[in-house]
Amino acid sequence: MSTPTQAPELSAAVSAEIRALMARRMMTQADLAERLGVSEMWVSRKVRARQVIDLNDLQRIAAALDVTVVDLLPRDVAGNTLRYRARDDRVTRPASRTDSRRPSMSRPRMIPRPLAATA
Repeated sequence: MSTPTQAPELSAAVSAEIRALMARRMMTQADLAERLGVSEMWVSRKVRARQVIDLNDLQRIAAALDVTVVDLLPRDVAGNTLRYRARDDRVTRPASRTDSRRPSMSRPRMIPRPLAATA
C-alpha cells in the first residue's frame, strides 16, 4: 500500500474550504460520499488533504454541495481569491523515452534554468 503524499498548498486550502462548508451545512463525510456516489474513504482522503483534489473532483464536489467551483477556492478577509505561486520556478521538460516499446509513465524531469553567460 502506498504512503499518502503531502497535498500541495492550494489543494490543502481547498480541502479546508470544503470541510468548512460541510460543517456550516452540518454535512458528514458519509453524506457527501452518498451524494457523490463514492466511498466515504475517498471523501476522507480528499477533504483531509491526504490526496490532491483534481479539477474534475472539485467540480463534482461543488455540484454535490450545490455551490460553484469558485466558492470552494480560499479567500482572504476582504473576500478576494488568494493567489498561490508554484513551489519553485524551475522549468519542466518531459523525460525522453528510454524504451520505445512502452510509453513512459514518469513525471516530467525538473530542469534548472540556465545560468547567465560569463564574459
